[in-house]
Amino acid sequence: RQEKAKVPSLSLDRHAANMFQQYVSQALAFSVKRGGLMYGTVGEEGAVKVDFIYEPPQDGTASSLLLHCDGEEAATVDKLAGVLGMKRVGWIFSQSSEERDHLLSTAEVVDMGRWQSREGETFVTAVVSICHSDEGSQVEFEAYQCSEQCTKLVSEGWFEGSPMDKGISELTNPEEPGIEKPVVVAGLDAKQVDNEWFLCPVNILDHEGPLKCEFPIENRLTPQGMAELRDFLQGEKHRPLVQVLADFHFLLYLAAKLGLEWGDMATLAAAVATGDEVGDGYRLIIESMAGL
Repeated sequence: RQEKAKVPSLSLDRHAANMFQQYVSQALAFSVKRGGLMYGTVGEEGAVKVDFIYEPPQDGTASSLLLHCDGEEAATVDKLAGVLGMKRVGWIFSQSSEERDHLLSTAEVVDMGRWQSREGETFVTAVVSICHSDEGSQVEFEAYQCSEQCTKLVSEGWFEGSPMDKGISELTNPEEPGIEKPVVVAGLDAKQVDNEWFLCPVNILDHEGPLKCEFPIENRLTPQGMAELRDFLQGEKHRPLVQVLADFHFLLYLAAKLGLEWGDMATLAAAVATGDEVGDGYRLIIESMAGL
């Protein structure tokens, strides 16, 4: 069994993490699953630091989650992150509050394996859940990677015949489906494997990163339109523009919704990365587009 993850720790920007858990606990009441892509940096020792969470368009139910992150908006996110000196480093999802007798379902383990296979060995999964006890309810954050064996089995299709909503996976060799016990676990031939066998816990930390998280977040049930833009700008009018721009969700709104040209967006994002001031002309353009 692989005991250690490839990364020693995952540190979440506390504002980004809090905005995510507030939405799933207050607006959604943990009734359905919610997900996002985490962006930040990977240190020399492999430690992952997350500075913002992008929430793509998605379909979530109590037991399933599908992120639509291959469109133009997601491509813009990747480009903006690159200018900020960041990249996609993990993904986060919330579990629903429905009762379960397992830590992670087969569907969740398979999603982890697919993401790690696609994004690389330092890609991390963060899980947000609500825990009920006699003392009340508490939101919990946990972080994992799946083992190299799991990633390989997912890539080769060994989980495809398994029930997806259980805590035990039924593995089938896609090339020889008739083999009764097709995989070796703890030195023994097996067909059913507890999903916890595939998990490598990651130490979870928090920090205050360089970006704010005050502008309404994209692709939520809550509004993100011109009225919200005007309220945001009026509340920030006495601050230097480079400080106002240091909110990833605001930058994405300017690019994806207001349609600022990429050359301008690259200039603005680069100013955020370096802390250099931005010309007053950009403030006039943004306020004009907002109707101020």
